[in-house]
Amino acid sequence: MSDMLSLENNYYESLPEELFLLFVAFFFGVLFMQSGLDKVLNFDDNLTFLKTHFQKTIFKNNVTILFVILTIFELFTGSIFCIGLAGVLIFGFSNQLIHLLFLGVIMSNLTLCCLFLGQRMARDYVGAVNLATYFLIALLSLFFFF
Repeated sequence: MSDMLSLENNYYESLPEELFLLFVAFFFGVLFMQSGLDKVLNFDDNLTFLKTHFQKTIFKNNVTILFVILTIFELFTGSIFCIGLAGVLIFGFSNQLIHLLFLGVIMSNLTLCCLFLGQRMARDYVGAVNLATYFLIALLSLFFFF
């Protein structure tokens, strides 16, 4: 526990590892914040589209609540990465920031799995394939921590 509370910048010492984490944080921060904010700013249009998109699925009666949950997931995930990236740029790498970025990677995998499930249930196979690229990046990012 004391390791997690340490403010020392001793977690990663190699430039490639640090750059990898910075670019992952930037990539997923932009991805999830833009997507989440778009859902908030264009809530009615997005909801109308999704109700049509899922009208022939088991989600048809729960589109609104699932949309809100997904929006929260995306904004939470994007915020984690933005806070982590800002923290690293201001304070340098610390154990707390590395743990925060790890949480962000876990949340990105979870959020992408939720999106993928929706695309598959709606039989939007092209959309599901596009998500697979993001998921591959998220999975590779997860393995970086081990």
